[in-house]
Amino acid sequence: MVTVSTALPVFVYGLLCPRFEGFAELCLMDRVDILGPDRITGTLYDLGDYPGLVPSGAGIVVGELLMPRDDGVLALLDAYELYDPANPQASEYVRVRVTTLDGGIDAWVYAYNRDVGGAPVIAGGRWGDL
Repeated sequence: MVTVSTALPVFVYGLLCPRFEGFAELCLMDRVDILGPDRITGTLYDLGDYPGLVPSGAGIVVGELLMPRDDGVLALLDAYELYDPANPQASEYVRVRVTTLDGGIDAWVYAYNRDVGGAPVIAGGRWGDL
């Protein structure tokens, strides 16, 4: 059973979306329910092989909501996103709480925790083939 502290969907906007390799690599089809598309505020950057979200940006980011079926999913996603809850300042991404624009749903999202440098902004906030 999912505990109250982790019983939130996860907003994904890159490799963890159902159409991309991260979703299959982590066998998420058997561990999450796909709630569907939604959007959040922020700016999405092209970091090469994957995107990075800065949630304080003024743009719109397009993604999907996944509802973990068990507590182990968040730990799996944390490891995939190189997020260490015990040491967030050293993590590449951090898991933060946001509210989606379309559904008004509180959700976790992984925000990029480094300087984006000169990385280009992804126009329209949609990475890859979403």
